[in-house]
Amino acid sequence: MGNKIVRYGAGGTWVTVMDSDLYVAKAGDTMTGALTIPNGSLTGHAVNKGQMDAADATLNTAVGLRVLKAGDTMTGTLTIPNGTLTGHAVNKGQLDAADAVLNTAIGLKVAKAGDTMTGNLTIPTGTASGHAVTKAQMDTADGLRVAKTGDTMSGALSVTGAISATTTITATGNITGNRLYASDWFRSSGGNTGWYNETWGGGIYMTDSTWVRVYNGKAFLVPNTISGSYLTVNNSDSNSLFGNTWRHAINDGAGGVGAGLGVYGQIHGRRPNNSPGSGSNWATKGLILSSQTGGNDDNGGLAIWVDNIAPMLGAHAATGEKLQILSNSGTAYIPAIASAFTVGSSLRFKIDITRPEDDELLSKVKQVSGIKFRSKDRPGMMRPSARFQELDAAWRAKGHSPLTRQPKHMESGEHDCAVGDCIGTADDPCCIILNDTERFGLAAEDLYEILPEVVDLDPERKPAGYDVDQVAALALTSAGALVRKIEALEARLAVLETT
Repeated sequence: MGNKIVRYGAGGTWVTVMDSDLYVAKAGDTMTGALTIPNGSLTGHAVNKGQMDAADATLNTAVGLRVLKAGDTMTGTLTIPNGTLTGHAVNKGQLDAADAVLNTAIGLKVAKAGDTMTGNLTIPTGTASGHAVTKAQMDTADGLRVAKTGDTMSGALSVTGAISATTTITATGNITGNRLYASDWFRSSGGNTGWYNETWGGGIYMTDSTWVRVYNGKAFLVPNTISGSYLTVNNSDSNSLFGNTWRHAINDGAGGVGAGLGVYGQIHGRRPNNSPGSGSNWATKGLILSSQTGGNDDNGGLAIWVDNIAPMLGAHAATGEKLQILSNSGTAYIPAIASAFTVGSSLRFKIDITRPEDDELLSKVKQVSGIKFRSKDRPGMMRPSARFQELDAAWRAKGHSPLTRQPKHMESGEHDCAVGDCIGTADDPCCIILNDTERFGLAAEDLYEILPEVVDLDPERKPAGYDVDQVAALALTSAGALVRKIEALEARLAVLETT
């Protein structure tokens, strides 16, 4: 039946009640014609076009008097109630009251742009970079620093740079560093103090107003020159240089005394753990190095002399080592003068003892021939250098006293009686020149071919000298062999004469 609503009527026929195509559905529909309605008068009534047009005219006028939700500008005052909830607008009364409170509060706050506190600010302890610190933290930090105006350190001071001070720095503890420089004296005080090397346990200090001492019994090594008016040693330590008094002026020749060193007592030098035997009386030995003018020490050199005691020279060395007496240049041996030489020759010191036959001795001795010679090593002397002599002459020419000679002003050269401190002259030479004559002797090379036993070889295994002890023994025993041979010949001659 389509969109029609019918019902079964009387007489058995269908009667159309409503055609749905002619009505608006409640669920929603579209009018195909106009709907005429009366003026709505109650809330919820529909309004007709006449009412709508009248309302539009009124609304259009009112729209110009309203503030748009999208944003607008008020032309008059907006009166609103007091805002009471979050999001409510506040009126001027509320704002004025809030401003009054805020203005009062602002006066009690510190401006971010900078301000002055009228009271104390209590803050927590600063724990990170940029945090403000409390007075307690600052006081603690201040207590760890030294005041520029003067202060006292309670602990050690470690400085990575230099410390520069125009006044005194006082420390009750240690000052530790790499180096200490001073343009004035380094001074220590407070008793027996000085300089101490903590690593090696030695140092220099003073305990009185007279002596500068070496601490802890250490030896004092000077690789250059010790200079002074005199040197005194009072020490009985067997490991050191000692003597009852070791003292002598070291000077430049003033007052008629030549420069030199005198030792009255003893000089004892030895290797550790190699002391003299118990039978040796080292207190009886002495040494004088003399180079004076006048008296008994006219000639410079080495003199051994002790008051009222027989002089002795002891050379302690291992078997095979020798005491050598060399020239100033160390290139030749020089004579040794003494009233007697004693050679230790007891059978107690010998092994493999045999007695050579007379014919063996004589067969070797008859091959020996001597030589005459002059030494290549010329007599030398220490004399002022040419430069010193030039300066000294110029200084004297100005009316000054002679310059003081020092060891550095001297040089070695061939002996010349006309220069230096020699007591001789060119016309009347000294004994050194007079003794420089041809000498008789033996050639070690010749002896080595005949008697290699008596020859000493140098480190290159070349003949260097001969043993005077052996040569003297050979000469004496050869003389005895010769005497015995003569006596035998005389006995045979006597027998022949009687027959």
